[in-house]
Amino acid sequence: MRTDCTPSMWSMARFQVLAVRHAGRWWPGRIACMETSLGAVLAAALVGQRLDWCLGVRFAPPPVEYHSWASLPDGGPVGEYTAAGWHHHTALTI
Repeated sequence: MRTDCTPSMWSMARFQVLAVRHAGRWWPGRIACMETSLGAVLAAALVGQRLDWCLGVRFAPPPVEYHSWASLPDGGPVGEYTAAGWHHHTALTI
């Protein structure tokens, strides 16, 4: 994982993910990883920044888990718990 991103890029991306999660509390339907990550990517595009939308999977430990997340182009996942390591494998990046 590369970390060529500046601290301001990380903080702005994290703010966008948290803002979408906060707004999702008011949505009467489902708001999970796919909706949150896509919302953050679109919010970044509206302010002229770029986030990648990643779809992937984790195989170990079982069971298999499908997940989507927002990621900085030269960094890693934004707004995700990574203290124990990042065990998801990216299948598609948009």
